[in-house]
Amino acid sequence: MRRFHTLVLQQTLFGDTSVVRTWGRIGTFGQSMMETFGQTHEAESEFCRLARTKRHRGYADVGSTENG
Repeated sequence: MRRFHTLVLQQTLFGDTSVVRTWGRIGTFGQSMMETFGQTHEAESEFCRLARTKRHRGYADVGSTENG
């Protein structure tokens, strides 16, 4: 089955950092979950852990976008 998984780090309005995960079947909107952390390094650590887990399960990096 063809699936996608997206991970994004983003700042909240209150200065915290969130890891936003979106997953589902290709061609659908999928589901989303946001986990917010008080410290940026905690969010980055979780982001790296999730990315490593997904690569281990067969997901591949497609590319990244960065807003200036």
